[in-house]
Amino acid sequence: RRMLGMLRANLPKSYFWKGARFLLRKQVSVAPQGLSFEQTHSPRFLEVVMDFLAGSLALCSVDDEAALEGVVSLSEGFSAGEHGQLEVEILTIRGIRDPEYRVGDLTARLLRGPRPLSPYVKVTCSGASSSTSIRTTSKSGSAKFDEIVKLRLDSTLFDRCHVDVCVFDACGPQSVLRGDPLIGQATLEVTKNHFGTSTIQTLQLTRGGEKCHGTVELRAGVRARQDDYRILASARSQSLSEIAASLAAVLSQPKGVDALLRSRPSLLAAAGCADDSALRRTLQAWVVRLSTEARGLAGSDDEAALDVMARLLRSA
Repeated sequence: RRMLGMLRANLPKSYFWKGARFLLRKQVSVAPQGLSFEQTHSPRFLEVVMDFLAGSLALCSVDDEAALEGVVSLSEGFSAGEHGQLEVEILTIRGIRDPEYRVGDLTARLLRGPRPLSPYVKVTCSGASSSTSIRTTSKSGSAKFDEIVKLRLDSTLFDRCHVDVCVFDACGPQSVLRGDPLIGQATLEVTKNHFGTSTIQTLQLTRGGEKCHGTVELRAGVRARQDDYRILASARSQSLSEIAASLAAVLSQPKGVDALLRSRPSLLAAAGCADDSALRRTLQAWVVRLSTEARGLAGSDDEAALDVMARLLRSA
């Protein structure tokens, strides 16, 4: 009791409760530099305890550390960039027809005869744009792309961004003077509802408010930064608010929910789930909440972060 009183008096509140959780675990995974209760009167005891509790390792059990390593390993197959990225995977366009007419197009068709369309897709978000390569359509006006378009995305747009998707018909040398004619366009809104999932969406292509000029199938998501993986890999020396923000960024990627499912203990994963779709919906909703709470923790000390994260974990 005397030692607890000494620690409570000399440690910040967040450090004290980290230490309490560490000591109350049935299995202690690591001790701060080998110190024991018998050494509490050592001059360096408080200094060593402070250094140990300054990081986040004190909050990790053996299972927690294994789970964190599993999350960090999720970078395999994820194309993290130096900055956050919006990735739009263009899968297929179907039934496209009737490119926008320009003066001279009729004469060109009479001279060269009919030709298949040569579509490409241009994606634009917040002033940044990028295009796919050119494809050739089938007789039905369809073409398979399976191509990912990447755009650098400002962090302020992570929660909601509007994406313009335009399909053009590549006209070769003629485009130097007049540009390529528009076939159709659509708008995609990427919101928190897309976090942690990789859902294929079908958008109708329209032009000037006219009828449908075909469809485009795609899926979109936001990629984490390289810094987010570095923070998780060195979590022992990072603040809780930084860890929460980076974990939210990683799990908000298109396959974040799949990553959570893979990080389950092997025994639990082998048991399976009677309603996998319900579990996925629950996890996706939790990832959205994690992202919201983590953004609100920016600049917070460990005490405030610990309170918020504990409440969030209890609700999982």
